[in-house]
Amino acid sequence: MTDTVGDVIVTGQRRPAGSSEPFPKDEPVIVNGPVDPNDATIGEESTTVQEQQCAIPKNRKIWDADARAAQGVKDFMTYSAGQNIFGREHQAYIRFNGTQMELGNISVGPVPQPGQTPYVSPNITGITGANWMGDVHTHVSTIGQPSQEDINDFNMWYDQAVAAGRTDLADVAMYIAVRDSSAPDGYRIYAYTKTSDPNVNGREVDPNGQPCPA
Repeated sequence: MTDTVGDVIVTGQRRPAGSSEPFPKDEPVIVNGPVDPNDATIGEESTTVQEQQCAIPKNRKIWDADARAAQGVKDFMTYSAGQNIFGREHQAYIRFNGTQMELGNISVGPVPQPGQTPYVSPNITGITGANWMGDVHTHVSTIGQPSQEDINDFNMWYDQAVAAGRTDLADVAMYIAVRDSSAPDGYRIYAYTKTSDPNVNGREVDPNGQPCPA
């Protein structure tokens, strides 16, 4: 995708659900501006979406959180030693340690039995309102929308973050990973912020998202 800066609206490594557009990454962006202060001619300077986002501190934080969520799903796979991570719920909180995003302790729920609702009790060790950056978890079903319990948990941490004086919460997300045989990686990750409609799929996160260069 090549576009002008004015037309590019990027929130982390996300795209609208159901979109076939590439995820924000290395595609070039044209930055328009005068070549010479005394000349009205508009010139072009090329950069990439990643470079552009990583250069803005608050955008860099969300870009890195998306990358940590994407890697978190892969960490679930490693933790479960190759077992199907969608056969039971996995969850971990994401925290910001001041320099990078970290995945908290992984929790795994029981294998659901007939008549039971799948669940997982997350490990909150080391997570505070001051460092919370959302969570990543799997659903046993192929429904990527949050349950009421998911929403309640997110709102609880959101309120604690507000109480801690945070002002960077607009794009902090809960990430839900679900199986999808039509996806190249076999699953999709959806992001939900405080203002997301929980009844429709959130913005889709790049499952192979990479953090900003150190």
